[in-house]
Amino acid sequence: MRRPEPPIEPAPPTEHRPTVTVVCALATVAAATTRYLAAAGLAATPDAPVVALIDAPVGFALHALESGPCAGRQQVVVMTWNPCPEYWEDLWEFSPAVLVAQDMLDVRAAVELAARGGGGRFTPEQASPLTACERRVLCLMAHGRDNQQIARALGIRHQSVRNVASAIYRKLDLSHRGDALLY
Repeated sequence: MRRPEPPIEPAPPTEHRPTVTVVCALATVAAATTRYLAAAGLAATPDAPVVALIDAPVGFALHALESGPCAGRQQVVVMTWNPCPEYWEDLWEFSPAVLVAQDMLDVRAAVELAARGGGGRFTPEQASPLTACERRVLCLMAHGRDNQQIARALGIRHQSVRNVASAIYRKLDLSHRGDALLY
């Protein structure tokens, strides 16, 4: 005689955990971030709808949003440790779902926020003294462009670039172009 099998209990409901693609120019940082997210219950897959863009080395995120692996993606979470509010403004102009500067929000929380369709900017209360035009000139300077190249890229006169550069140096209390490149 066969014993009746105990009834099968339904599996407890599982909470939907988002998947994420980790993008970073430094393989060791990408691997560490992936392990951290996995420990938090998030799976890292190459085709996930949410991208965690880790700005390492500093400046990588701007390139990745502009023309790299994150260009045109909708649910991008940018994590940067760059202390420069002008850089945060440049990143924000690419409309990431979430922008986090200087550990203002944990990467797991930021990914989950983006996966739910939320977003926002989590940066220190630090306003940039530069205008949008000045930030663009500073960015092009940081990319190694000279005044002539900047003038052509922005469609303005060479003298205007010089004037804008002078305003940048004055507002940021910089002595010369080399200081601006490191800002």
